[in-house]
Amino acid sequence: MEPPSKRRKHESPRKRRKDEPPPHFPPLVSVRVVCRKASILGIAHVVAALDAFLDCSPRCTVTKACALCSPRLLHRVLAHDARESRGSVKRDPRFRQWQFERGMTTAVAWGSLELVKALGTYFRRCNVPSQVTADAASRGKVGILNWLYTHRQDVLRFGCDADHALVGNHFEVAKWLRCKLSPSDRMKVSWAAIAAWKGRLDMVKWAYGKITGTLKVASISVVAAAVDGGHLDILMWLFEKICGDRPCFSVSLSRAVSCGHLNVIEWMLRNQRAVCGPPDSLAVAEAARNGRLGILRLLHAYKIDGDPSKTMDFAAGDGHLDTIKWLHVNNDSGCTRSAMDSASKNGFLDGVRWLHENRSEGCSRDAMDWAAGDGHMEVLQWLAANRTEGCSSRATDWAAGHGHMEVLQWLAANRTEGCSSRAMNDSAGNGHLDIVKWLHINRIEGCTVDAMDQAAKNGHLEVVEWLHANRPEGRTSCAMHCVIWSGKINVALSLHREREKYLVNAVRSGDLSTGQRLILLCKSQTVIELRPNTSCC
Repeated sequence: MEPPSKRRKHESPRKRRKDEPPPHFPPLVSVRVVCRKASILGIAHVVAALDAFLDCSPRCTVTKACALCSPRLLHRVLAHDARESRGSVKRDPRFRQWQFERGMTTAVAWGSLELVKALGTYFRRCNVPSQVTADAASRGKVGILNWLYTHRQDVLRFGCDADHALVGNHFEVAKWLRCKLSPSDRMKVSWAAIAAWKGRLDMVKWAYGKITGTLKVASISVVAAAVDGGHLDILMWLFEKICGDRPCFSVSLSRAVSCGHLNVIEWMLRNQRAVCGPPDSLAVAEAARNGRLGILRLLHAYKIDGDPSKTMDFAAGDGHLDTIKWLHVNNDSGCTRSAMDSASKNGFLDGVRWLHENRSEGCSRDAMDWAAGDGHMEVLQWLAANRTEGCSSRATDWAAGHGHMEVLQWLAANRTEGCSSRAMNDSAGNGHLDIVKWLHINRIEGCTVDAMDQAAKNGHLEVVEWLHANRPEGRTSCAMHCVIWSGKINVALSLHREREKYLVNAVRSGDLSTGQRLILLCKSQTVIELRPNTSCC
């Protein structure tokens, strides 16, 4: 029959015969047709009848309804689940607990009190996970918290929720929770520490007003949090309140340096006797390692020195050339060979050049070895052209193991140190098949059984197949064990010719499960008789 669009205007649609059954429409189409009339949707019992007619799709679950943030759909799903038989999985306590936790977590993320009420009322025998109240507190959802604390007796009331409220910067929610909880002094100190880290002096004062224990002991973690956050106003208030004019407990200067807050460090150094305690030599190393030249100058002005020979090494290792130059002028002890070695390892060619031109310590063979291992070709070529220390076979071994083909080829063409069997072993273990093939063609060192063992252990089965087909070294039972448990039948069959040896090893070692899988995968018909060894008796 022609489609309606192609019928002529004067043609009328075909009439249904009397004996012909009426057309069948899908349920949703039928409901759509009925619901086109606005007057019908205003009749409650008709809407209820349509609702019952549609029933509930198995794809509509509690988690789905919560993910859609649809309270109406959730009520419908819960009503449908309530009619399930006792043997249904939806009646299983563990499944219900899982549904409840997923649903509540999603409801809190939406901030929907209506969803929370529906779930909390229906799943009365399920436990409210602590993460639900923690999420509500961190999001500042005091309405949800109030309902849970009022209607659910299983909500934990240890004070952790106030921590999460403070982390979320919801001070009023934290104060509200304080009235609902019975926190210990330890918990109140935790509140003060969080407030100090967030930089909220008003919160710190509020939390301290609730502490009844010894303030000096309680303030250690709070001071550390203020230092980490770089909040000088909080630090000054704490030490004014606790220390006064007398010496107080010390704060780690190196900790402040690692955070990089110059104003905090300067204040700590001015109040060194009361705050910092003994000079902290690690602070200088930390400043050099992080390239904090301003802090390094400040420490130098206050005559706080670290290990002089190591300071420049740290700066060179992380490529802080400005710091290296400043230390060269102001640090009489210079550096060690580790400076150029570590700069080469991390690929800082500018630092390597400067040290070569301005310092006399030089480097060791580690410089080229590490540069090759990390794939820093420019550094490697520069060292070969300008330094005489050379490298060792580790350069090629490490370059191969890390998959640096360009470096590997350059070393083979320009250096005579060669490599060891570790080159192919490591490249196979890391899945670098192109490197393995290149070494097989261009080098004579070969590999050991570790090559296939490590490749199988790390799941590089393509490498295992290639080694099995092209290398004579073989493998241990470890390789077969890994291949079998990975489920790679083709690879297992390619090792089929040695199945008897692996079966014997598996059974003798008590690994019967591997033996069974080996028999099934390889379809072995070999009967192996294991007799007890009486020679040792």
